[in-house]
Amino acid sequence: MTIQEVETELKKLNPDLSVRANDKSDLAGVYWKEVYTSIAMPKEDVPVERNDALVDQYGYPHRSYKQVVERVNAFLEDIKLPEYVAYITEEFDDEERPVGSSEDVAPAEMLVADIDGDAVDNPSV
Repeated sequence: MTIQEVETELKKLNPDLSVRANDKSDLAGVYWKEVYTSIAMPKEDVPVERNDALVDQYGYPHRSYKQVVERVNAFLEDIKLPEYVAYITEEFDDEERPVGSSEDVAPAEMLVADIDGDAVDNPSV
């Protein structure tokens, strides 16, 4: 199946689902609204049944269409819980901390002074 065919089938389960190809890998991902669901599949051809001979760039077997649907159904159950939706839609800053968290200041060992004495990220940490 193509990822477009997979997306058409997934939209029957929930119209907010989409499939997007990753330009930097051989994978495509399932998204709910603008949130990545952590469900990946091959972006070229999605086998209906699992085939362990078809592996991604890291050597892991690609998910089959049936496995994708199974995981999507589990995800759709999870999003029925408001606290789960709040968790997956929480905004993070560039350093993957929740926006407005008390961790807005980096620990001292993570910073070094540049030539002007300004604090900068320590590349050795």
